[in-house]
Amino acid sequence: MKGQISTVIATHIENVRSEKKKHHIYRLVSCQSVENLGIKPFVVNIEGSSKTCKVTSMKKTDGLEMRIIYNGLNPSAIIGNLPDFDKLTYNSENQLKEAVLGDKTTIEFVENAKGNIIEINFKGVEAAGAFNYPTLLTYDGKERLSQISLQFPTLSSGALIFHLEYNANDNITKVSQQTANGLNDLLVNHSFDDKKSPFTDQRMGQILSYFMVYSLTQGHANYSYFLSKNNVTSATVTNNNGRTELGMDYKYNSDDFPTEINISKTFEGRIKSEKEVFTYDCF
Repeated sequence: MKGQISTVIATHIENVRSEKKKHHIYRLVSCQSVENLGIKPFVVNIEGSSKTCKVTSMKKTDGLEMRIIYNGLNPSAIIGNLPDFDKLTYNSENQLKEAVLGDKTTIEFVENAKGNIIEINFKGVEAAGAFNYPTLLTYDGKERLSQISLQFPTLSSGALIFHLEYNANDNITKVSQQTANGLNDLLVNHSFDDKKSPFTDQRMGQILSYFMVYSLTQGHANYSYFLSKNNVTSATVTNNNGRTELGMDYKYNSDDFPTEINISKTFEGRIKSEKEVFTYDCF
């Protein structure tokens, strides 16, 4: 199983154009909707409108895609070759408690009193026996995810620790990885628009953030819209592969959500163009 997970994760970050049939093994999603407690919901109510919106799909020109199936307002499955989940289960209080991944793997969630997930236990069975890899999430005073201690079955060196910084508008400005020599900046977001990001106030982004930070160690994809309020228009990604400059232009729907992102990536003097397309259900 370890070899399979390593292959799938490495492939899915940036080089899956011809890999659409593969599935993620390490797959996570967010938790409950408890609006009366001030907790971020699964879906967002548009300011000044009676509409409620939920993101239903994301597709990239490099072959990565994700489709979200809902049962009412709760996601019941996420399908694709980005983080995906066979089945999501909830308790009687509408809190997400478990993600089911086939016959031998589950993900159990632990929440704090405010409904933020603070621990994710990735459990299953492999040839060597049962395993349990916990990922720990820490929040700042504004209930924003500020640190992720990430554990994969393939990380023999232990947890990868990431630190997240935000601006006054609750947009991620920096993601850094903790090393023996200090913090290495993986992502710096330089500027933003004033529109809603695809996952604005949708708590799925809280858990999909694990994919955002791990991706930054492997490639040059910027998934900070999982947690940011607005859309980044200029960014820099730096890792062992080198330095990549990103520029983004957007098309929006009538509810100010982006429907299309045109991305320009400059790496070692070469410019590459990509596109991401989003769909929503607003009602």
